[in-house]
Amino acid sequence: MSTTRRDFLRNAALAGTGVGFLAFGSSALKDIIKGPFKPIPYANAAPLNMQDAEKMKVVHSLCLGCNARCGIRARVYDGMVYKVEGNPYCMSNSFWEPLPMDTPLEESFKHSGKMCLKGQSIAHYTYDPYRITVPLKRAGKRGEGKFKPISWEQLINEVVNGGIIEETGEKLPGLKMYADLYISKEEVVDAVLKHVSREFLEKWANAITKGKPVEDWKKFLEENIYKLWLPKEEAEKLPEDVKKRLIDPEMPALGPKSNFCLVVGGRVTEGRGEFLERFLYGTIGSANFLGHADVCQWPKWAGQIFAFDRPHVGPDIKSAQYVVAWGAQIAESFNPAVPVWSIFHYRRGEGDLKVVWIDPRAHNGVVAFSHRHIMPKPGEDGAIACGILRRMFETKGFDRRFLENPNLEAAKKDGEVVFSNASHLVVVAPQNHPSYRKLLRASDLGIGSENEYVVLDKATNTLKAHTQSESAYILMDEYQGAVEIPNELYQGEDIDPKRADKYSKTTKGLQVKLKDGSTVYVTTALQLLKDFVFVETVEGWAKIAGVNPKDIIATADELSFYGKKACVVSYRGPVMHTNGSITQWLIDSINMLLGNIGHKGGMIWQVGTGEKIRVGMTLVVEESLGVSNCTEHKRTTKKPLSTIKQKWRVKIHTQPKCPGSSS
Repeated sequence: MSTTRRDFLRNAALAGTGVGFLAFGSSALKDIIKGPFKPIPYANAAPLNMQDAEKMKVVHSLCLGCNARCGIRARVYDGMVYKVEGNPYCMSNSFWEPLPMDTPLEESFKHSGKMCLKGQSIAHYTYDPYRITVPLKRAGKRGEGKFKPISWEQLINEVVNGGIIEETGEKLPGLKMYADLYISKEEVVDAVLKHVSREFLEKWANAITKGKPVEDWKKFLEENIYKLWLPKEEAEKLPEDVKKRLIDPEMPALGPKSNFCLVVGGRVTEGRGEFLERFLYGTIGSANFLGHADVCQWPKWAGQIFAFDRPHVGPDIKSAQYVVAWGAQIAESFNPAVPVWSIFHYRRGEGDLKVVWIDPRAHNGVVAFSHRHIMPKPGEDGAIACGILRRMFETKGFDRRFLENPNLEAAKKDGEVVFSNASHLVVVAPQNHPSYRKLLRASDLGIGSENEYVVLDKATNTLKAHTQSESAYILMDEYQGAVEIPNELYQGEDIDPKRADKYSKTTKGLQVKLKDGSTVYVTTALQLLKDFVFVETVEGWAKIAGVNPKDIIATADELSFYGKKACVVSYRGPVMHTNGSITQWLIDSINMLLGNIGHKGGMIWQVGTGEKIRVGMTLVVEESLGVSNCTEHKRTTKKPLSTIKQKWRVKIHTQPKCPGSSS
């Protein structure tokens, strides 16, 4: 039998993986493959056999090796950690079937929760001879790699008040300097009102309000400071003390120079995050705080916020029958790794789960026994998603009944727990209309409130508030009364210049006259998604991604076949690129077309828990086509005191690149 290069790489990776597992512990590989649904007694679960075992104590804690935060039991002897194992009472260590909390402690030692190799290596990290245990200060030029130990007292003093690199004479700023450069939004608003000419302000406000007079200038400025850009001659009129503390007086919305202070956190868990935010925002006055997730996985969560209005939507791994694992490798790039991937590979080995891997690497032997392995060009995963979506539209392999539910009540009657905005109408022209690129509101037609949207009701073929319809059209090219309308969404930065001629300037939809007398052109959110993925053929998308179009077609058809028992799960692989968030949104659009949200075997709110999810999924996000105006993530903390500095700065909007565009 002939062996291809790809087969050789897969088998070699599998062999290497086996050697690696055996080298770190012979039970590791067996525990991953062995049935995870019953507690597996560990031969060494009892206290270690030492002469003075009474000095051995067990300390319960959490592993911070990844965000799964599995429960651990550390066996400590004479102040030193000798062994770390999983806590069988913990949900993450026990495949979501933990020991009951009323199980006696002595009985619990007959069982052990699972731990990945990273977690089991905690003792090695703790006593690593290269572990940094004292503050180190640079002792030379940047990049020379020269450092020297200093005391904690010196560290605190220089971080706060500034210091000097003795070897080079370089002066370093301290936090106090940035805190002194803080200026509140209220101070800036007052300075603008007092010193900037009213003639300019009225001209600027008129452009925002479309001619409507401003009644409360202070309130108006506070709400629209992010849109204020002062000409140089107007900015010069601001007091010197104000200009000195602003990053750019011509663009006050960038905020104070205290925003130059950036704090980057590691595992910003509960308690740590609140403390750091209070310190950074309230003491220094900077808005720039980055946690671990901001640099490791935020594009994924941003994409899921676009799609689901919240992150952390994952697969029901215990019940799914078909899974597309997209850039999510075992024990490497998806968490919680222990329960998810152990169950995942056990069920795959038993033959009751088909797995398609999408990853440019043949890594860890994981793909050796997969149903299909698709290897895209790095950064072009979105093209595969577009190809799958196009095929699902071509074959009508989507859950029509689910998508036609325009509201939660209609969805519940169909046995759903969520609804989508697939049927909601979006204004696609004219470009100069205030509602352009937004969902059409019922108040614009005088048929409902501002919080209701407009759909084309299937029963009456009339426009209704989405709350008043039980079933609505989702594709305008299927509605006989639809006409060819202008589509002005694809222009300027919104298109990939390499395919500019392929974007249609028209679509199927309706011409609608609003109650104010203006006319707009509308189509459904799902029609816009269909138009977008039809920019290329399946073969065209496959060429962009560098994959076989037959693999895209087969995967799409199988997803449609398994329906609500199929799901697409992704992690860092497809999203750690400049087009990452939009790629994640496209991936989750596949899940939405399957209608698998909140269903056993589909996508659920908390990975593996079966928890019911909230309503409101979006195929087109309000204010933008597929890209939302991202709101700041806010923790649930007490309301700051009036004396505490308030963070503020402009919200920066970037246009994600389309699949196939250059990075």
